[in-house]
Amino acid sequence: NDYKQEIDEATSRGVVTMGRTLNIVPDDFAVGWIEGLIGPDLNPREPLLAFYYPIDAYSNKQVKILSGQRSLNSDHKFVGVVAVTIFWRQLLRNILSKGSDGTIAVIGSDCNQTFTYEINGASAVYVGAGDLSDPRYHHKEKFAYLHELNSYDSFDRSYTGFPLSKDFCPYWIKVYPSDDMKAAHESNNPIIFMLVAISIFIFTSMVFILYDCVSERRQRKVLRVAKQSTKIVAGLFPQVVRDRLFKTEEDTKQEKADRMVNAKFRLQQFLRGDGDGNGVAPSASETAKSSSIAPIAELFSE
Repeated sequence: NDYKQEIDEATSRGVVTMGRTLNIVPDDFAVGWIEGLIGPDLNPREPLLAFYYPIDAYSNKQVKILSGQRSLNSDHKFVGVVAVTIFWRQLLRNILSKGSDGTIAVIGSDCNQTFTYEINGASAVYVGAGDLSDPRYHHKEKFAYLHELNSYDSFDRSYTGFPLSKDFCPYWIKVYPSDDMKAAHESNNPIIFMLVAISIFIFTSMVFILYDCVSERRQRKVLRVAKQSTKIVAGLFPQVVRDRLFKTEEDTKQEKADRMVNAKFRLQQFLRGDGDGNGVAPSASETAKSSSIAPIAELFSE
């Protein structure tokens, strides 16, 4: 009776009917029948789905996927159906990319059939009958009817064959994350990077503070030595001697500068050919006078 309803739905309404899922809870008779139809490398205890596609007597073209064409011709004459039975696993394979593990897909219909698959990249594993998703992730649920999935297509294209039935036991799918997905996508790297950045900032600040302390300590030490030297000089020599002593240091610097100017003048004279390079700069006499250092102490005759 169920098969007749599914076939009548396909031929009378011109839609692709998805029949009731078989083998959700496998029994020995069904497993034995399925084993005779599939190869030894397939699991006969997984759910099966039958598609019923109507045969149109007026159709003389191949079904295609075309961009921007979503309407169908209303002139049809249905003379039969093509029935195809496949594993649900085949519909869930090669949907996600490699490495996208831990996606829980709960599939059901309005005919009170529910079962759960786990999608790991390109493969799908049957978990069991019923909704076996983790309740902790139910707030992240994504829900859609299968006949509405075309609205999620990112390309401007559409299947131009007969549409899926919306009235006869329409199927829906719920998608949830899992602990495996969380472990694959949740990482401590952001916390580690943050701690490394904070550590670098603290280390740089400590180096700056240490440098500032060392520099300040050195300045205090230089200032202390200078004060001590000034006190020693002030205690040993009178004011006149101190003034001459500091003035002598200034004269010595000026003498070195004049000596450099005198040497430069002799080099220019030699290059011009004005003499043998032994000429004396105009400031030589002044330099000679400044080079004679006056005595620091006063001479008192008896």
